[in-house]
Amino acid sequence: MSSSHNSMSIIGHLGRDPELEETKTGVPKVRIGIATNYRKPGGEDETVWHTVLIFGDSAVNFAKICTKGSLVFIEGRVFYAEFEGRDGTKKREARISGRTWQHFGHREARERHEPDRGAGIESGEETPGPNYGPDPDMDDLPF
Repeated sequence: MSSSHNSMSIIGHLGRDPELEETKTGVPKVRIGIATNYRKPGGEDETVWHTVLIFGDSAVNFAKICTKGSLVFIEGRVFYAEFEGRDGTKKREARISGRTWQHFGHREARERHEPDRGAGIESGEETPGPNYGPDPDMDDLPF
């Protein structure tokens, strides 16, 4: 029997400060947007946004350390969330449930070539429970 593995790793910048929230069962979580860049043939850059969720103590630490513009590494599992868009149509979005993350520092500190006091590695738990699907209160997406 063959086995499979669902894993995705990205390195990118936070689009805004993480906001610590709680799931309906009281588990801390952050939902963040990570921007990655891709250079197309011909030299044009394209930015791709990834929605990442981090849960538990790892989410608490992420919210304390990382800020808008922080360069971070995220490793986790891809899942798909279905929701109704503002226009009433059904939408489907790939998201990452972050298991492990590393903070590489703040953009401003790197540009000034200063050491960053907030760099660190964190390994955390995934979405609690056996169902790793989307959190039901995540219907406030901008599309």
